[in-house]
Amino acid sequence: MLCIAIATDDGKTVKLGHFGDARKYLLYKYDEKEGKIVKIGEVENTVRGEEEEHQHNDPRKARKILGLLKPWSCKYFVSTAMGPRSREFLETRGIIPVFVKPYTTINDAVKYVLELIKTTKNG
Repeated sequence: MLCIAIATDDGKTVKLGHFGDARKYLLYKYDEKEGKIVKIGEVENTVRGEEEEHQHNDPRKARKILGLLKPWSCKYFVSTAMGPRSREFLETRGIIPVFVKPYTTINDAVKYVLELIKTTKNG
């Protein structure tokens, strides 16, 4: 299963801001047979306030978020922004950060990732 985690606060649009600051992550899987993405659940971001304890863009927070999402082995993390240290931390673990424009709807983000997956598989 190819898992996609999308950062959101309202469940309708991608979180405006950093991936790690989202209230929750919507989880989707890519169904290779059907060639589409389907929602499989959501996870509350229980490490959201970490900047208060650590410096901003701290990879320790990225590590904790990775732990939250570990059961699904998400390959793509979708957001409008991510700190460079967190991005590097994730990329070295085979996770692909995907950035969309502010105010992107969840549906449009899903379509964007689907095209990215199809392009990557065909390229």
